[in-house]
Amino acid sequence: MLLFEWGRYDDELHVQFVRQFGLEEEEGGVTYEQVGCSLVLADVAPREGPPFEVLWSGEDLARWFQEVEQNAVFNAVMAISGLTEVVVTAGPV
Repeated sequence: MLLFEWGRYDDELHVQFVRQFGLEEEEGGVTYEQVGCSLVLADVAPREGPPFEVLWSGEDLARWFQEVEQNAVFNAVMAISGLTEVVVTAGPV
């Protein structure tokens, strides 16, 4: 599954893209792992709407990509150059 999420914290906008996948264990269980990229920027997002949003992909990736590309926060981030931090993480959920 894929995740696009964002939230406002103080005067910063935190945007995260995550790829989550499950690994089957020998005992029959599943361990979930994630690889992600987090962006921390000056808050440039439109103020109307919620202070955060979480968009999981589900099975229809084309629909999810379209939803993300039409998201006002995603478009605000794509239009700026004030990036202050990039953090790439990986590990168990």
